[in-house]
Amino acid sequence: MFRLGKLAFLNTLRNKRRSLLTVIIIVVSFIVLSIFQGYINSQRISWREMLIHGEYGHLQVFHRDYFEDDNTALEHVITEDQFKTLAGVMDKIPEIGYYTGRLNLSGLIGNEYASKIFIGSARDVSELAELHYFSPVKDGQFLTEERPDGILVGYKLAEKLKAGVGDEVMLMAHSRLGSIEAINATVIGLLNTDSYSVFNEMGVYLRLESAEELILGKLYHYIVILLDSYDSIPRVKSLLEAEIGKSKLPLVVKDFAEVATFFMQVVGMYEGYFLVALVVLAVLIVFSLTNTIYMSITDRTKEFSTMKTLGVRDKTVFALILLEGTFIAFFGVLLGLVLAYLSHLALNSLQLTLPPPPGSSDRIPFYVLFDLFRNLKLAAVFILVAALASVFPAYSVIKRNIMKGLHTQ
Repeated sequence: MFRLGKLAFLNTLRNKRRSLLTVIIIVVSFIVLSIFQGYINSQRISWREMLIHGEYGHLQVFHRDYFEDDNTALEHVITEDQFKTLAGVMDKIPEIGYYTGRLNLSGLIGNEYASKIFIGSARDVSELAELHYFSPVKDGQFLTEERPDGILVGYKLAEKLKAGVGDEVMLMAHSRLGSIEAINATVIGLLNTDSYSVFNEMGVYLRLESAEELILGKLYHYIVILLDSYDSIPRVKSLLEAEIGKSKLPLVVKDFAEVATFFMQVVGMYEGYFLVALVVLAVLIVFSLTNTIYMSITDRTKEFSTMKTLGVRDKTVFALILLEGTFIAFFGVLLGLVLAYLSHLALNSLQLTLPPPPGSSDRIPFYVLFDLFRNLKLAAVFILVAALASVFPAYSVIKRNIMKGLHTQ
């Protein structure tokens, strides 16, 4: 086998011009796909971490019937006793770095100028320091113990109310008993969560203690859990589910991928684009490599016929041609890996930016993340495609008539 490989290697070098053209096509295709893959990878990780450390956490715990009702309904919630029981479990799991309860509510917010419907999220004041990478506050400050009556209002909602930081408003909402409760609050900050969030238009963040006054009880719609790393999700989720089952709590645990469905859909869309590009370039490589090998074997028809006349078996000839195509691809992906890595470094050093998305004025940094494992998988695909592209020329050689081959000039 070693001698056959050596012969295939020498044959590849003998056809330098044709082999070089195919190698260049493979290298360019590999670099393009590697950069595209690096961009997808960087967006997937950076956006995922931004969502985890801004809204979702790594895990969330809900009442098992939460998703069967409106997300602000107070029938399927986590009670204070259930929260304390689960907190005792979470405190014993070292991978859990932070957890907090949240409560959804809706109602009316108003002042002397206007009255509008709001969608509220009651949160602990520790969230900004413990959970968030970036502050969602556009102007003012986050919820704080020093301002028990303080709330955050979506900046577009504040414009409708003609309210700014320091202004007083009134919140009204249904309690768990069916009554309508109201509290006075002071706007201490304006929210700007992201370009598409409904919270900019209708959102209100308030302290959990303020929400208790409105709903007349200490309840939570879900618990957000932050772990030490994304890789800890399967283990911690299994531990929590086991403990919930032992304690017979009516709760379910959802991981980030299950609650951040929009994120997973966007990532899937990007992966689909990558697959289309891979297929197109793979077809290009197949035609290029097939053409190179066909031209090579056409020039060497007498050589192959002589080998078969001397008793060289068909499968040996077949393997020789297959190895030649594989060697060309191997040289291409090896060079492609090195140049792709250097291309990643060069692009990142340029600090390029992309145009801002709709609704935003901030340009998006263009960053590509080189993932060795993913690039090795891509290299394996290229080599496999090259091997498959060599099958048809190799098959044509072993089926060719020996006598006609010997008389070929």
